[in-house]
Amino acid sequence: MKARTALVLHYNPVKLYPPAESGIRFLQQSGLDVNVITTQVYDGQTVSKLLLFFRILSFNFRALWCIARKSVDLLVVYEHLSIPPVRLCRLLQPRCKIWLHFHEYSSPEEVKGGGVYARYCWAQVEKVINDVSLYTHTNVWRLNQFQKDFECDTPCIEKGRFIPNTPPKSWIDRASSIRKEVNREEKPVRLVYHGAVHPGSTYIVQLYQILRSDPGKYTLDIYSRDDIVEGYNEDVHWHDSIPFDDLADVLPTYDLGLILYKGHIPNYVHNVPNKFWEYRASGLGVMVPYGMNFTLVPPSHRTSTVMFDFQIGTPHGFEELIETTRRSNCHHSSVRPIEFHLSNIFEALGFDTDSDG
Repeated sequence: MKARTALVLHYNPVKLYPPAESGIRFLQQSGLDVNVITTQVYDGQTVSKLLLFFRILSFNFRALWCIARKSVDLLVVYEHLSIPPVRLCRLLQPRCKIWLHFHEYSSPEEVKGGGVYARYCWAQVEKVINDVSLYTHTNVWRLNQFQKDFECDTPCIEKGRFIPNTPPKSWIDRASSIRKEVNREEKPVRLVYHGAVHPGSTYIVQLYQILRSDPGKYTLDIYSRDDIVEGYNEDVHWHDSIPFDDLADVLPTYDLGLILYKGHIPNYVHNVPNKFWEYRASGLGVMVPYGMNFTLVPPSHRTSTVMFDFQIGTPHGFEELIETTRRSNCHHSSVRPIEFHLSNIFEALGFDTDSDG
C-alpha cells in the first residue's frame, strides 16, 4: 500500500519552533511520508531586502514545485507567511486535506502595519480560510478573536480548533524523572527564565530591581539568544540558549519559572506561552505578569501559578507569591503531551494514527 504523504510549509525556520518540530515528528510516527519546506536561520545577520526577496521566492517556488510534481494527502501550513501555495494546492489536488496553524495572533492593526509580503499573505488567508479542512490556534481566545476578525460564518467556525503548545511525551517523562531527584528545600530560591528577553517588551529591568533589593535570597538563570541586559547583580546568571530537548534536563532543577512579557500587544496578553507548559511539565511553580489573561490558565494549574505586578509590586509581595507556589506541592503536575492534542486534530482531519503518544 502506498504511504500517505504530507507536505509541511513553515516559512520561518522550523528549527526555532519546537511545537512545529513535534508536529512533524508526530506525522512521521503516524506513518506519513513527510516533506518540509522551510528557510534557514540567520544568526544575528541583517537580512537585506534583496536577500529577503530571494528567500520569499525560493520558499514559495519549492513549495509549488512539490505540490505540482507529487501527490499530497495532507498539506500543513504554519502561519500566514506560508499561505501563498495553498490556492494552487486546492486547484491541483482537490482531495488534499489542508490544515492551517497559527503560532501567534495578529490583531487587525498589526496586520495593516505589516510589510508588503505579510499583508499579501493575510489577504490570502482571507481568501482560503473557507477552503481549508481545519485551522488551529494555541488557545481559545486567539481562536475566537481570529474568527471575529475574519467574520467567519458557522461552517468556517466549525473548522476551528485550538492546540496548547505542550511538550511531547518523551520530554515530559524525562523532566518528571529528573524532578523526582531534586531537593526543593535548598536555599536560595532558584528562579529560571528562558526565551526572548528585551527591556522594551519584558519586565527584566523591574525583575532586576526586585532581586537587588534582597541579595542572596534568590538566584536567577536566564537562557536566551538575545543580548545580555545590563544592570543585574551577582545573583543573576546569563547563559546561551539551549536546545529544546535539553530543557527537559535543566528546568526541573529550579523552583520557579518566570514569564515576563509586558503585554504590549494582544498576542502577549491572551497568551499561555510554550514556556508555561515546559515549566509546569518540569514540576515548577510559575509566575506570570499582571495583565496576562489568567482565565486561559487551566484550573488544574492555577494553584501553582501566581500573578505579580512587576510595575508596582514590592519585594515582600514577590516573596509571598513565591512561597505560595512552593506550598502548593506543584511538583505533582499533569500536563497532557502535544501528541494527545495532535491526535484529536488528526482524527478531525479524517486520518488514523499509528502514534503511541
